[in-house]
Amino acid sequence: MKDIRNTSLIILFIIFLAACGKLIDEFYLSDKMKAQIPFRGQEMITFIDSNGYNHTLQSEVRFNEIFEYPECNSCKDYSIFEREWIIFSDGLYKLLLKISSGKDLYIFSISYSLNDIGFRCTFKPPLSKDNLRDNEIYYDSLILNNKTYYKIFSDTLTHNGMIEIAPYPVRCYYSTEYGVVKIDFSDSTSWELDHIEW
Repeated sequence: MKDIRNTSLIILFIIFLAACGKLIDEFYLSDKMKAQIPFRGQEMITFIDSNGYNHTLQSEVRFNEIFEYPECNSCKDYSIFEREWIIFSDGLYKLLLKISSGKDLYIFSISYSLNDIGFRCTFKPPLSKDNLRDNEIYYDSLILNNKTYYKIFSDTLTHNGMIEIAPYPVRCYYSTEYGVVKIDFSDSTSWELDHIEW
């Protein structure tokens, strides 16, 4: 009887250990990486398009999330990751800035959408001249609406599937001090940053 009870306790202990996954690793964002997004929330950014029209987008609050992610489909082991993001919108247009931790590669992404049709580009953070990949371009300075912006990172905006809008965005220009400063479109027009209400 004693052996059966001991065996049952051992089996229960093994089941308990198997049910409780273990923490494998933790991947957090550094303050330097978080600073790549210069907004805290409730800012308004205004762009002027090539036709002289204003587009003013209001930001929501800035979000931060620390979450567990399983190491495999059939196990309980997990790692901890962090992501931070902010969304600007006017009901029609939406601009999302997000930075996410990862095992091999941390990702900084910019997403632009019109009526929920989205386009996206990604950079390797922290953004620097030395971290450029593929179609990414670095500008020491860029003059937009008679104002000079420094240290600009640019990449092509991509979309999966059929593109159902025209013109559509093709390239984004980003400053870690001012956020998105310019968006180029397929018809050779652009949006350029006019001002930010901090």
